[in-house]
Amino acid sequence: IIKKFSNSFNYLYLGDTGSRRGTFDIIDAAAVLKNKGIEFKLIIVGKSKDDKLLKEHAQHKNVSENIHFEGWQRFDLFQSYLSVADVGLSCIHRNIHHDTTFANKVFQYASFGLPIIARDCTAQKEVIEEMNAGIIYEASNIEALSSCMEKLYKNKALKTKLGENGKKGVDENYNWENKSKELIRLYKK
Repeated sequence: IIKKFSNSFNYLYLGDTGSRRGTFDIIDAAAVLKNKGIEFKLIIVGKSKDDKLLKEHAQHKNVSENIHFEGWQRFDLFQSYLSVADVGLSCIHRNIHHDTTFANKVFQYASFGLPIIARDCTAQKEVIEEMNAGIIYEASNIEALSSCMEKLYKNKALKTKLGENGKKGVDENYNWENKSKELIRLYKK
């Protein structure tokens, strides 16, 4: 995995690939980047019933050669994908569930020092902004998503800073060791 992706700028989507996860939007944004002449790879690790449609959509948008559909992988391989990624994507669609729960991928990306591009779902927006670990874009706005992707592609200092902030946020706050102390204090009260 590391050898396969080590010589490119890599965007990573990790998780369920269903349409409500924003995967079609990511492909649309990738097509915008390709049309601007930006060289990158989009690595999609996951699966869903929508995979056939996603691959057809990538072909229709003429961006298939930039996208690597890896399918679902063993959890022990996630570290390799995270280590070769430059940016983590969490473009889930807004709904009651996504606005009130945290996407695991946000913490996985942050723990590996990846800057995050995320849709403005309330819960993930709050945690990413608290850590200053990424860029939030407005729901259903492909131009905004592709602009965020281009910004982190072109601005290495910003990419590095946001990634460092996320890693620090996870190391200092968003981890079980620290969160369990809060829970134990609550139970003792």
